[in-house]
Amino acid sequence: MKCFAGQKNTESELEKSNLKNLKESISKKERRSKMYKIIFITCLSIINIFSFIQCGSLLGRAGIMYTTTHNNFRDQQRATGLVRMTNGFSVVTPDSGVGSTHGSCAFMDTCISVSGAIDLRETNTIFLQADLILDHGVTFSSGGNIYGYDRALILNGDLTVPDGKIIHTGGRIVIDGNGHKLILGNSAQLFVDTDATLTLRNLVLQNTRNQPGHPAVQCASSASKLCLDDVELALADDFYFNRGQMFVQNDVAVTGTSAFVYRSCQPSNILADSTFYFDLETTLDFRPSTTGIPNLRAKDLLILQDATSQLYMNGCSLKTTMTGMRLMKGQLIFDNKVTITSAAQLQLKSMGTWITQDYGYMVRATNWSPDGRYLAIGGNTPTSGKELQIYSFSGTSLTLVASLDYGTDPNSEVRSVNWSPDGRYLAIGGAYPTSGNEIQIYKFDGSSLTFLTSQEYGTFVYSVNWSPDGRYLAVGGAYPTSGNEIQIYKFDGSSLTFLTSQEYGTFVYSVNWSPDGRYLAVGGHLPTSGNELQVYSFNGYVLTLVASKIYGNQLRSVNWSPDGRYLAIGGDHASAIIDDLQIYNFNGSSLVLIASKHLTTNIVTFVRWSPDGYYLVATCVNGVSDKTIQIYKFESSSLTLAASQYLSASGAWSADWRADGKYLAIGCLDPYPGHDELEVYTLQYGPEIYTQAPSNSIVFGNSALGSDYDLNVRVLAGAQVTVDGLLNNDNVN
Repeated sequence: MKCFAGQKNTESELEKSNLKNLKESISKKERRSKMYKIIFITCLSIINIFSFIQCGSLLGRAGIMYTTTHNNFRDQQRATGLVRMTNGFSVVTPDSGVGSTHGSCAFMDTCISVSGAIDLRETNTIFLQADLILDHGVTFSSGGNIYGYDRALILNGDLTVPDGKIIHTGGRIVIDGNGHKLILGNSAQLFVDTDATLTLRNLVLQNTRNQPGHPAVQCASSASKLCLDDVELALADDFYFNRGQMFVQNDVAVTGTSAFVYRSCQPSNILADSTFYFDLETTLDFRPSTTGIPNLRAKDLLILQDATSQLYMNGCSLKTTMTGMRLMKGQLIFDNKVTITSAAQLQLKSMGTWITQDYGYMVRATNWSPDGRYLAIGGNTPTSGKELQIYSFSGTSLTLVASLDYGTDPNSEVRSVNWSPDGRYLAIGGAYPTSGNEIQIYKFDGSSLTFLTSQEYGTFVYSVNWSPDGRYLAVGGAYPTSGNEIQIYKFDGSSLTFLTSQEYGTFVYSVNWSPDGRYLAVGGHLPTSGNELQVYSFNGYVLTLVASKIYGNQLRSVNWSPDGRYLAIGGDHASAIIDDLQIYNFNGSSLVLIASKHLTTNIVTFVRWSPDGYYLVATCVNGVSDKTIQIYKFESSSLTLAASQYLSASGAWSADWRADGKYLAIGCLDPYPGHDELEVYTLQYGPEIYTQAPSNSIVFGNSALGSDYDLNVRVLAGAQVTVDGLLNNDNVN
């Protein structure tokens, strides 16, 4: 029994051993099989990923697709489904950017996040078809475009836009910060296109340094909208809101030691149950760029939607110009020490000192870059042989940073130069260029000009002007190849595409877009209709004549006021009794003359409104005893000479205000001793002598509309309010 038992035990142990070995063998085979499957699937995935990377599109439909390499999207390619990009992506042109004819667009329809750098090559676009999640540390290494409708960039960490880079937004885009920071580097910018809405939500917007004409957030036109929803504006420099509409939703706080400067001519709203809060040492500077004093419309541009809307001033300053400010319906709360100034406006006293630059013969065109750091000029017969010149400006000196030949013909000349609204491109037009293409577009990087594209016009291009959003270029001249003197081109960042044209007659000397981009003013000589001044509406495709006026002879310059309500014109009259400087009111369908001035010699070469709309400069061809530069103050329906300067018996031919209104560039021919063809004047301002009316000061409420338009003003315990100027309490109760 013992032997049998021992034998059974031995057999049992052997079975167990064999079973164990069998299981191990099966397990090894299964593991081996699984491993082969994993290797096979991995290889397939690698092949697929490699294939997708090569072709650009990422299609995560069957499962999560990971990419560990930087992906390049070409035009019309996409990321769809469960795609995780761990090393960023670029949107490149179909031929890798060499000689490309248009910008590329990549479609984002993925619900998984992106890490790393995003490179849109300055002109390319991502179109959001779903919310795009950006991980911590994502940066836009270059500028570009983000378009979409009711889609969001969702931040899982801080997002940085580097120095000098510009992100254009179109459609209806949300940047949802999840409490993180959106950091804009030095002169970096978010640019909201025409008819677009940008919503900044639940984030801290931190700017570094911006200029009045190149703010941290730039709305292209009055049809652009910026919505701030639970946002802190942590300002390291003044924040200029120059145009468009703004909406304050929930709690929006301004912090730091800088000013929020409201210059838009459009109304903005503090919505219901929302607070616009100004923290210690900040400033709300309310100075809409509206034309004429007093302007009853301008003071009503900050709207508190209802009784739950709040403007909260905590240890800060509130400043307005002589135009004033009226607050109604909601609540104005003062906490700690608050300073109120209702007359923070200075009057132009003189043209002051000037900086000169020798050009050679004649400067016909001058134009400041939007940020005011550079001045582009053009003309003919320069000393250096370079018709186009770009100078950097320090406030006290001009330094040549870039130049180029427009043409080698002795008669070649640049007649017009115009920076794009974002300052990245320069359009020039003239006569007798070397290439034969009179319209030329260059890209400028702060130190050099790079040729992008050109178009043949015919003979003379006298005027080029970008639309407010930089998408269209208007051109006017004489003897075009097509026979139509007024021409419109579409610009995509690298090329010009002809859109439409209109016959004028013979010479078009000046074209100028209205601030909202809806109208184009045209002036010239010998028009077919007999009306030298013409205003066209533009719908993105065609021009339609809506209004016109007889000027009488050569209409050389047209310019819209910053609020688009007025059109200033100047030219050369054959009659000595007709006023050569004229201002028209435009209501969208008709022109009404409301002010004019006779400038002695009947030749006005150029007119330009100041950025704030209060002043108008006219350059003239005058005799020795007359002033070739004249600056007028515009008040409702009158022009009053504010400052003047004699510069040249042969005349001044161009002028441009810097965006801050502190400097005026003038181009002339044959200046008198001590001057040169290019002059930059430092304008001198002093105390305003205009008497402010109580109705045009800071006004609380509007009793004419009833008690629903009262303003609830609360001064909290311990607060101190210091007033400089006039306050008008116009409440029913």
